[in-house]
Amino acid sequence: MNVKSKLKPETYKRLAEFERIGRNAVRKAREENRRLGLPNVDGRDGKLIFEMPDGKIIVKEIQSDKSESATKKLVEMARQARREIAGGKAEEMDYEKL
Repeated sequence: MNVKSKLKPETYKRLAEFERIGRNAVRKAREENRRLGLPNVDGRDGKLIFEMPDGKIIVKEIQSDKSESATKKLVEMARQARREIAGGKAEEMDYEKL
């Protein structure tokens, strides 16, 4: 099946530029977190993955019931971590107990 693209070549160029900008922003944010001694947090496959400044990796399963989506739970856990970090408690926070 031959499907002809409806997007113009300029659109593909702009999309590639946006992707490059996004990747650079993420790289810089991760570098800054390391410099500040903060963990980098990723969400994958229903899990929160904390990369600690010392290189330790903590994987936290997102447990949600039927009334709460995994995405909503992930967002709430990330907000909780951000509140702790913003409150100056990053060093004290037990990421394994989130």
